Amino acid sequence: QRDQYNLTIQAKDNGVPSLQATKSFTVKITDENDNHPHFSKPYYQVIVQENNTPGAYLLSVSARDPDLGLNGSVSYQIVPSQVRDMPVFTYVSINPNSGDIYALRSFNHEQTKAFEFKVLAKDGGNPSLQSNATVRVIVLDV
Repeated sequence: QRDQYNLTIQAKDNGVPSLQATKSFTVKITDENDNHPHFSKPYYQVIVQENNTPGAYLLSVSARDPDLGLNGSVSYQIVPSQVRDMPVFTYVSINPNSGDIYALRSFNHEQTKAFEFKVLAKDGGNPSLQSNATVRVIVLDV
């Protein structure tokens, strides 16, 4: 909630006349990587017509991490899996900074009506913390 506090301490004696002294200092609090990234939704779905243009934008995923600095910075990656015996990386890609997902090929409804994959959100802490969400792509027949 706060990364620093400014404190002032005053010492005073009981003499006559009373004497006193003050000392001010700053206490800086370092952030501990104690929060996982949290997706805004655990499940995302997009509907795309077949014969789409390769490189077309499909959707964005989003995760937030309340930690500060690098501990709260989030990057995205697709979890390795298979779609019709092909690596998911031949179907879609993700921008690691923004969470934007793009089609890497033209989809064909007759071959693939739908497919799912997981996206991993990872923070910049050491060690890093992570979470994942599922993305489902539905391919419409044209």
